[in-house]
Amino acid sequence: DEKMQKFLSKTPVFVQWDDHEVTNNWWPTEVLGEPLYEEGTNADDLYAASLQALYEFNPLEADTILYRSQRFGKHLEIFFPDYRSYRDPNPENDEPDLADMMGEEQLEWLKQGLKDSTATWKIISSHDPLGVVTGGAGDRDSFGQESPDILGRELELKDLFSYIHENDIMGVVSLTSDVHFTAHVNMDPARAEGGFLEFKPLDEFVIGPIHAGSFGPNFMDTSFGAQYEFELGPLTQGYERWANLSPEFHELQSFGHASVTEEGVLNIKLVGIDGTVRFEKTLVPASMELPVTTSDVELPVTTSDVFAQSGEVSDSSINIMARCNSELPSTMNLKLDGSTVDSATVGEDTDFTHTFVVENLASNTMYKYQVECAGDSATMTGVEASFKTAPGPDDATAVSFVWCADLAGQGYGRNPDFEIMHTDGTAMKGGYVVFETMAKLSPDFALFQGDMIYADNSIAPFKNVTNGRGGELLGTWVNNPSKDFIAVTLDEFRDNWKYNFGDEKMQKFLSKTPVFVQWDDHEVTNNWWPTEVLGEPLYEEGTNADDLYAASLQALYEFNPLEADTILYRSQRFGKHLEIFFPDYRSYRDPNPENDEPDLADMMGEEQLEWLKQGLKDSTATWKIISSHDPLGVVTGGAGDRDSFGQESPDILGRELELKDLFSYIHENDIMGVVSLTSDVHFTAHVNMDPARAEGGFLEFKPLDEFVIGPIHAGSFGPNFMDTSFGAQYEFELGPLTQGYERWANLSPEFHELQSFGHASVTEEGVLNIKLVGIDGTVRFEKTLVPASMELPVTTSDVELPVTTSDVFAQSGEVSDSSINIMARCNSELPSTMNLKLDGSTVDSATVGEDTDFTHTFVVENLASNTMYKYQVECAGDSATMTGVEASFKTAPGPDDATAVSFVWCADLAGQGYGRNPDFEIMHTDGTAMKGGYVVFETMAKLSPDFALFQGDMIYADNSIAPFKNVTNGRGGELLGTWVNNPSKDFIAVTLDEFRDNWKYNFGDEKMQKF
Repeated sequence: DEKMQKFLSKTPVFVQWDDHEVTNNWWPTEVLGEPLYEEGTNADDLYAASLQALYEFNPLEADTILYRSQRFGKHLEIFFPDYRSYRDPNPENDEPDLADMMGEEQLEWLKQGLKDSTATWKIISSHDPLGVVTGGAGDRDSFGQESPDILGRELELKDLFSYIHENDIMGVVSLTSDVHFTAHVNMDPARAEGGFLEFKPLDEFVIGPIHAGSFGPNFMDTSFGAQYEFELGPLTQGYERWANLSPEFHELQSFGHASVTEEGVLNIKLVGIDGTVRFEKTLVPASMELPVTTSDVELPVTTSDVFAQSGEVSDSSINIMARCNSELPSTMNLKLDGSTVDSATVGEDTDFTHTFVVENLASNTMYKYQVECAGDSATMTGVEASFKTAPGPDDATAVSFVWCADLAGQGYGRNPDFEIMHTDGTAMKGGYVVFETMAKLSPDFALFQGDMIYADNSIAPFKNVTNGRGGELLGTWVNNPSKDFIAVTLDEFRDNWKYNFGDEKMQKFLSKTPVFVQWDDHEVTNNWWPTEVLGEPLYEEGTNADDLYAASLQALYEFNPLEADTILYRSQRFGKHLEIFFPDYRSYRDPNPENDEPDLADMMGEEQLEWLKQGLKDSTATWKIISSHDPLGVVTGGAGDRDSFGQESPDILGRELELKDLFSYIHENDIMGVVSLTSDVHFTAHVNMDPARAEGGFLEFKPLDEFVIGPIHAGSFGPNFMDTSFGAQYEFELGPLTQGYERWANLSPEFHELQSFGHASVTEEGVLNIKLVGIDGTVRFEKTLVPASMELPVTTSDVELPVTTSDVFAQSGEVSDSSINIMARCNSELPSTMNLKLDGSTVDSATVGEDTDFTHTFVVENLASNTMYKYQVECAGDSATMTGVEASFKTAPGPDDATAVSFVWCADLAGQGYGRNPDFEIMHTDGTAMKGGYVVFETMAKLSPDFALFQGDMIYADNSIAPFKNVTNGRGGELLGTWVNNPSKDFIAVTLDEFRDNWKYNFGDEKMQKF
């Protein structure tokens, strides 16, 4: 495969093996038979042939002991156990007596190595997970057995865990694969059911396959308290657990990417083969932990002399809102690029705020601005701020933005001691840390979708955090400053905005980022509607929601870059490819109880609905984004108070009739590129609505993607129930319930993995990438949407393609701070002299022939550490000399060097009958099309890793690869499609040459060669 060749040309590898390099779930001395082998075939004979081929076709010296370790600078050492060669038979793993996985000698090596290592992080790289069950009863292939008792191989694991605990060995992490799904597993004595509690919690990150059938997630063994913190496999996506889906279901194929900073911060990403980060976690050395100090002095609400922000940016104009925080009558002057362009007098009538409208600006241009407040006694000057105008409607310009919602809700306000670590290794402390994370992305603008104040929530100095209503106490949240009122008057609504805008991280973000402000219920009160009459416990009986609405609306205009009386439903164009529509789902709605009825209940009202329909129809933008604070497919509110469109009923009721009208119009007018970005529900999700699943009897609509974020700094709960009228289904969901808490847990921002915002970007070609991002920078979910105009035709060749695609194949591996192994093969298959050139000079030669299948591994020593080298291999035969591509590697840093290091790990290649398909094509998240063969190597190459770990099952010697393979949803299940293999492979490996041919098949991929 050419992609594999390309990858290997730039990336040193460390090769491990597991079962499929020989045969499924084998163990030493096993006797095999039908259907794959002749009865009485000895697994040890296959093992010997496979091991020789492993040495020949990988950068390993013959007879290398496969369990080994390698140091990479001050912070990283990787241990490579061999879980296959020394194991006891699998059936013994269900017994109460010890069954070996590593054997006594290897186990002692691992224990001593971990103890002796001075590296910050000690990675155990293996192809068998510690906490996940593999294989069926009597054939458990890893450690676990689904029993809470510690049995068989788990006794070896208990010995290892006990040793780590007794010797206080820090920084042990497991990176693994094998199970054909993606997961983060945490093992913790607090959950251990095996009666053994004396061990340290351990994180295990599970990837794969990279190009094979996907199935799972598997069952968990709870002996050591293993639990999924994240899981992604066919079952989580609505397929059968053992579906064996093809690589075309690429969201279920994955590899791992790990990086260590110079300071020792370890970041782990589980990455889809299209580049999507499916899960991410940052681990921080204990030495970097900072003390927590809580102030007992009430901090000020307002923290700047002049507050300013920009918004409503177009290709020719900007609104700039400012406030004189001296609260004295002042002349407010606006400077643009150093020159005063406008002035206004401010006083108590607008709470010392004003919004300037600046027009006649150049498109797609960066401007700087500054606001000063000149009073009788002093002049206060705000910080220098900036904005960039939008590109013109015909400009094919790249654009990026963030969207967010739900700030300071459920009693979680500004906490000076709240601290989390960003994925880039920087500590973020105090207040609304999400704004620091969003600022790192340098978005062109931001959408504030609603609930950006909680006027109906007080913020007490202390708040208990519980797992659900009246549930387990999980901790105490500190608010400083606090807020002790529910807003009823205009001044109280104003004070809510002052409270949030007093946060310094938010101020800094707003100084660089124009915003588009929407609103929802909490800017007034929870789930309100026009004409609603309110009462206890928050308000006096008979309080009219319309009075609160009027006061809140005035404060909204005053404290945001909006002109007074702006109609809140509006749209804005950003270049050729993007138009965003901002509906107002709050001001024109019918009462919530009417949403359960069969008759129409307005959400937008007739006039606004017609505006939206016509706007979508008239738009020439590639993507038409509907930005709102109410999701289309997710149910919000309880019975009789459904606050969004759905009601948990499959029938189309109430506000859904308005949605049906909109969807029908989009379908009838063939409007392409409509996407919903939303929030409100306090969990993270990707929802897909599709007529193929619709239960409401209405099928004439286009499938629609909806991306759900939030909160950014508020209580987290959910995921909520789904309304299936329009076929809505979760494609991804992350909330307290998915993490093992109560659905309505209302967890604090300290549970930061449940807080999120959205990041969207459009390329110059019109490719739209959507990320759902944790407030620490972790990408929780990612999807790339491609315009129909970029779809490429599929052409399947009916000519069998060659297995080998290069004259000389070469790869490097086993890299250290002073040496490298370089393996090569002369694909002419003629006796040759193989010459190795390093940085242009010949450094070694070897004669190759049939005895090693024309392969050789050079060992090059005495190299400089942390240095890039170039190498090239030539094969000189009697009649011709063939030269391989120029390749490269970088040596490892020395053990005392505090150097940043990054690597990938992968496993499970060409398994379950899914081989090299020349027409397999997916879109990378950067917008480039990747077609043919093992595309994962093209994706991994984009990350420029220092090295790669090939953890095992990198050939499937016990699988043939037929020209065509049916893809089904489970054994004998629904037919989902047909996979094409070209070239194909029509044998099960028994002889040495057949094992060799498996390696040739995979290494023929050009993407892999290049990697």
